Parts: sequence; structure tokens; C-alpha cells
Amino acid sequence: RGKDRNGGTVLVDSSKRAGAEKEGVTIADPTPIAFAPRGQVGLFTAKQAEELGLIRTRAENRNELAEKFNLNPLKPENGTDRPPLAFRYVLRAKGGIDYGVKESLLRSLRGVVQQKGTVVFLQIETGGGNLEAARDLAAELQKLQRAGEESLKLVAFIPENAPDTAAVVALGCSDIVMSRRKDAAAGAAESAEATFGDFEAYLGKGKADVNAQALIEKSLVSLAEEQGYSPLIVRGMVDANLSIVRARKATDASVVRLMTAEELDADKANWKQERVIKSKGQLLKLSATEAEQLGLARFVVDGRDLDDVAIKYGFEPGKLREATPGSLDRFAEFLRIPAVTVLLVLIGFTGLILELKVPGTTVPGIVAALAFILLFWAHTAFSGQVAVLAGAIFVLGLVLILIEVFVLPGFGASGVLGILFMLSGLALATMDSIPQTAAGWGTFGIRSSQFLFSMIGSVGLAFAIARFLPRIPYANRMMLVPPAERTDPTTELRESVAGAAQAMDLIGAVGTAVTVLRPAGNVRFGDQFVDVVADGGYIPAGARVKVVLVEGNRIVVKEV
Repeated sequence: RGKDRNGGTVLVDSSKRAGAEKEGVTIADPTPIAFAPRGQVGLFTAKQAEELGLIRTRAENRNELAEKFNLNPLKPENGTDRPPLAFRYVLRAKGGIDYGVKESLLRSLRGVVQQKGTVVFLQIETGGGNLEAARDLAAELQKLQRAGEESLKLVAFIPENAPDTAAVVALGCSDIVMSRRKDAAAGAAESAEATFGDFEAYLGKGKADVNAQALIEKSLVSLAEEQGYSPLIVRGMVDANLSIVRARKATDASVVRLMTAEELDADKANWKQERVIKSKGQLLKLSATEAEQLGLARFVVDGRDLDDVAIKYGFEPGKLREATPGSLDRFAEFLRIPAVTVLLVLIGFTGLILELKVPGTTVPGIVAALAFILLFWAHTAFSGQVAVLAGAIFVLGLVLILIEVFVLPGFGASGVLGILFMLSGLALATMDSIPQTAAGWGTFGIRSSQFLFSMIGSVGLAFAIARFLPRIPYANRMMLVPPAERTDPTTELRESVAGAAQAMDLIGAVGTAVTVLRPAGNVRFGDQFVDVVADGGYIPAGARVKVVLVEGNRIVVKEV
């Protein structure tokens, strides 16, 4: 390096130093530049190129670059000339981000594309849930923004807080806008700012091992790099051991950069620390002002209304179209509410017990099938392939129960295993992945217990319905289950059930078992062969039996 007559910095070929000095170049430092030695072709990093004067400036991300060159934020990167058409979507999820939320949002965004929309303002008001689902959603959002002529510009708006999964989804958008609202309760001098980050719920002490943290960090850093956000900021949100500082170049005060404390110590001659962004021992969480200063947030608005954001992008307030979830998505979200899921299980088991207790009535069986189908359908998008496994386990349990009722006598291993399989299938259907950690198995156990209590409650409910509902006018016709004490063959009850009159006439009749009753089978009464159910669970063929109970067309016998 040398200085010319005007004091400007010049680079000199060391083999031609003498000639350069004759031209008036002063060589202040004769030491060769380490990264440009003789004998090799120059291949320089951005930092080295800046030191050599090959580039004028550097930017940490694409947003910063756009600001430097006054680029229109609404100009699509693919160069499409579609007129701007903006939509809004409010992302709320009581249980946090999961695969069901992901699919619902993507369906809505694809609907926006079909309507020729160009911009979607995504207001994020959630947090928690499944980090993997949030990362997959962010990747899908990236694809939508690079879809050629059908691409969308996605603007994430953070009105309050964007912890963990919400931050991941926001990083999948091209712009992030945050709120800074004046808080009247705190005084005019103070403000309530939105925050970005906070992975304590997933990466706090004792909540994740080193490998899990490394996988999360790698995934989020790659996301930040693809979207043009500072990877170092994202690393600070998931790595408590990282120390981040803001430094200013010693030779050019206009150049500012984020770096780790270790990087600053290694290059103290060229950089001076301006302030500490993050200290060791804590996870990074940014306020709206800090996010704007660090280039993460493109804008900060003084309000929590999406119209304030729309104005920043040149749209009239109140003119944004709604990109709301479809009716089926809203219905599925309603069915995934834990209380509704438990209620479906209660209804399903109640109908199943009634159908087994009073075969042939069909209505309880249809209700049970509908309840279980709705439960598995609602959670299919939520748990993906796990729902297929859960459904198979549930069906296996149901088959074991049917074997216990109609094939094997008594109540043994088949019945117990059937109940366990059905409960396991239901619990697994409500989870987004197969449990692999202690916390995951704990959640699995809690949900299995909830469904077990629902099943126990369904037993009492089924017997109550079997006893009292047939006494209610019109309802007894729906259930087709008459009370045992009504034996008058001339009543309305006999007329409402096909074969009920003939069945009621068999009360007290004695016959011979033609087949083994396990507990169902066939009995001969005189010249008549009748399908019956044994009261004791197992009666051998040839035994004498007596009709002790008739419920609709269900005939119960006991060995005599």
C-alpha cells in the first residue's frame, strides 16, 4: 500500500516498487498484503475486496441494500408488472403453530394467488407449537415469494410479540414490520413496543440438549441467510453462549458491522466496539426499536392496526382485502380444540357401547362412526402421516374389541389390549409427531388419560341413554331401544321395532343352543331358530337356555 501525491491510497506491485516511488508514490508500509501474495491468482472475500478498494460498500442483507439504493419495496423481484393488489391475513392459533395451521394458511395464500393478489400483510398473533412445522411453513412462504409471475410479497406484521415459532414464520417473509404504540397507562414518555424472538420455552435450561439446539440453530440460520436477514442475529436468539457486539471501522466511521466478541478481539486494529447487542448467558430478544436498528424490521409503526402498515406501502387504509381461512378450515380448527376432541371421544364411545349393547338399532353406530371420522379428519392435516398410524392402531383396537365380544368368551387380554390400542390411537392422532422425548411421552400420557376418563364416562352415559331415552316420546323411535320392563305386545313399542312383537313373546321361553354362544349364537325354540346373546358370556352348544331379557330385537338368554 502506498500514498500518491494527493494523499490517496494506492496499491503497488512490490516488484515495481522503485518505479512507483519515482512517480511520487510514498510507501509507508513495505509489508506485503498477506491475502494477495505473489504467485497466485487473487480470490478475495467481501471484507478483503473492501480493503483493496474493489467494492464501494457492503450490506448485511437485501433489505439494507434496497435502502441504500432507494428501491421500491413493492417492486416484485421477478419483474412482473401486475398492478398491486393487497390482502390481509390474521394468523391466530390457540395451540400455536402446527401442521394444521400451516396447511390452512397456505390454502388461503394460494387463493390470493388465484385472485391475482401481489401483496399479503400477515399479522402474526400467536406463538408456541411445533418448531418444525413453523420452519416448514417458512420454507413454503419462501417458495410463494419466488413463484415467477404468480409470486407474492409477504409482509409480516408484529403488533405485540413474536416469540419462537412466530419469529420463525416472520423470517420466512420478505419484510418484517413491528409496532411501537404509546402506552397511556405508562405515561406519554414511555411506549409499549412489540418484541421479536424469545426461544426460552424451547431452549431454556434443561429444555433442549446440545444436538437439538444445533439443529434448530442450523435450520434458522439457513432461513435467515436465504431471506437476507443477519444470520448472527438469529444465532443469538438460539445460542445463549454467543456474544454479539456492534463495531465501527477504525478507518471509516460510516462502516458499521455486527460481529461476535471473538471476531472483534481478533481484529481490534481495524474495528472499535460501539455497543454490546447480546451478552453471554442469555438468549437474544429484540424490541421493535432494536429490530429496526439492526436491520431486522424494515419499518416500525406507531400503532397496532394493520392499516398503519398498509400506509407505509402506499395502500389506502381500510382497502385491504381479507384472505381468511375457508369454512372447512375453521370447522377443523374448532374440532381440534381439546374440549371438543374429548367430547367427540365421549360421543364415539357412547355410540359404540350402545351399538354393542343393542345390536341392530344402527343409529348409535352411525353416530359413533361419524364422531371418530370427524376426530381423525380434523387432526389429519395437523399430524400428517402420524394420523395414518394412529388410525391403524385405533382400527386394530376396535377389531380386538369385536373379537372379544363376538368370538372369545369373557373379558380377557383381547378386550384389554383393544381398549389400550384405541386410546393410544386417539392420543397419537392429536399429536404432531411420534413421542421421542420425556416431555412428548408425558403429553401422550395426559391425552390418553383424558380419553380414558371419557370412555369411562361414556359407559355410564350409554347405560343412562339405554334406560331413559326410550321413555321419551319420539326419541325412543330414533334409538329403537325399548325398556326391559315393557312387555305388553300391544303397545306402541312393539309397533316401532321390526320383529319386536315376536321377540317380546319369547320372554321366559326355554330352548336349546344350536351353536356355541360366545356370547352371540343361535337357539332353537320349538321349530323357530333365533339369534340370541348369552348373559353369561359363554354357553356350549346343546345346552338348555331361557330367555331372560328382550331389548328391541336383542334377545338375552341364560343357561338353565
